[in-house]
Amino acid sequence: MSRRKVFVAGEGKHDIGGRANQRPFQDEEPGAVQTLLAKIAPDRCEFIGGTAWKNIRKFQVGRHAQSEVRNVLGAALQAAESGADLLALMRDRDGDADRERAIWTGIKLVQEVDVIGGVAVEALEAWVLAVNGDRRSESDARPKDRLKREYGIQTREGIVAALAQGSLDCLPVDAISLRRWLERAQSVLGDGR
Repeated sequence: MSRRKVFVAGEGKHDIGGRANQRPFQDEEPGAVQTLLAKIAPDRCEFIGGTAWKNIRKFQVGRHAQSEVRNVLGAALQAAESGADLLALMRDRDGDADRERAIWTGIKLVQEVDVIGGVAVEALEAWVLAVNGDRRSESDARPKDRLKREYGIQTREGIVAALAQGSLDCLPVDAISLRRWLERAQSVLGDGR
């Protein structure tokens, strides 16, 4: 299979590593998106650009849910303009079901590039818990606090290391949002594991 040119989008450095600071990407500063894709298809992705969610060009100010749809479309446009053929994104739900629906609506509307994306329930840290075998990853309303308290993880480096060392083969039943993201990634990239 040929390599895909990937543009990443996420909330910050935990999601997209060095790209969150609007500076040239450095391989030694990956985020969760790059780490998960490397576990699925290690030689099939070339990361060529990215943006933090707050830096996506805004097309409309107003209703939160509508702006999330537009954020996804804006990220896809930035991906296409950068020469990418694949947008890989993640967004935390943070208790906002409208946000989750809006992100999925936006993903369905993208036409410029293929999309691997989704919403982490309740946050990226729940995915880290799931990859490390925690059986209540998505049922916890505050996974960031639990990851810090029980595992001592709160930095990008800690999150990336935990994802890299964890297993995608035996995810807990409740890791629905992570499974959905991984299934899409495997469908787009092929299963390299």
